[in-house]
Amino acid sequence: MTVATGKRATFRAGLNSGRLQRLPGAFSPLVAKAIAENSFQGVYVSGAALSADFGLPNIGLTTLTEMADFEKFRAAVDIPLLANMTEFGKSPLLTARQLGDIGYNAVIYPVTTLRLAMFAVDADLREICLAGTQSALLGCMHHRCRLYQLLVTPPHPRRHSHDRASR
Repeated sequence: MTVATGKRATFRAGLNSGRLQRLPGAFSPLVAKAIAENSFQGVYVSGAALSADFGLPNIGLTTLTEMADFEKFRAAVDIPLLANMTEFGKSPLLTARQLGDIGYNAVIYPVTTLRLAMFAVDADLREICLAGTQSALLGCMHHRCRLYQLLVTPPHPRRHSHDRASR
């Protein structure tokens, strides 16, 4: 079994486990690594967040923000059901416990990480502009060591030994 096949099997088993699978949205590979390191069951690659990270508009072909009654969806189907907990939509923001109690199998937080990051970027840039330094912001930043931990890529199992030796 390949690594990808094993991960798909684990994800499917999680969807059928009766435990809510939580998948925060990632707008970059670095954010995806941080999500994985924080013990979430998966990563949702958000089209809206990815578009925004590239400075492009999101045309939003389909959304679930118009859902008014989550329980009706669960009662209507007997297949894995995913809730979209995007902020500032029409649907209320339900907790993981509430979604699990209703019977949802997975939840995505598609743009949360982007909104958090951009809020911090805006606030921090204002501080630098006003103060002329970032020194007051050091406690709000990832330390260099933590950032490098996220950036380190483990050796890929398919690389040949001579590839690793040449690095």
